[in-house]
Amino acid sequence: MEAANPALTRRFALQQFREVNVTFGMSDDAHQPCLSAEQYRARATLIRYTAEAVRSALLRCDLLEIAKQYDKLAESTDAERRSTDHETYNDCK
Repeated sequence: MEAANPALTRRFALQQFREVNVTFGMSDDAHQPCLSAEQYRARATLIRYTAEAVRSALLRCDLLEIAKQYDKLAESTDAERRSTDHETYNDCK
């Protein structure tokens, strides 16, 4: 079996990530569903495991960067939830 071209593999992985962004609420469209912080963290973990198995250093770096983006989304989601919870608590007083 022929070895995969790292550049093509990298482009394919980045294209898949873009499609996931649009599908799973990482776009700016307010009509798209958003994932929970736990789901974003689970995706980051899965991507890190995948990065460990990849031979291409470029692809590994890209996957690790994507995992960081998912971690940032998780933090942002948590911060947004805490802010909403705090506002709701203050409204109840």
